[in-house]
Amino acid sequence: MCQIALLKTHAGENLVLGAARRSIRCTDKLILGNGSIISRDKSEYEISKIAGKVLDLIVRPLRDIQINDHEFSCLKAIVFFDPGNYYKD
Repeated sequence: MCQIALLKTHAGENLVLGAARRSIRCTDKLILGNGSIISRDKSEYEISKIAGKVLDLIVRPLRDIQINDHEFSCLKAIVFFDPGNYYKD
């Protein structure tokens, strides 16, 4: 039960972090897990607005600090086990 709660609580964060990691080499595109690409400028307005926020607030800082695979794994673990964020039924 605890494992399901952790997954439900942090699925969104893990999906966004995964897209951010795949998009580090891009400047204006988010690359999703299924290979789809969301462009900052060419998508629907609402989607491109969200993509722009992810690119500016997550992807750019990760690129600036030149995060490596080990550091990224630690970041995901910190997000996953954040004690202040838990699933409520």
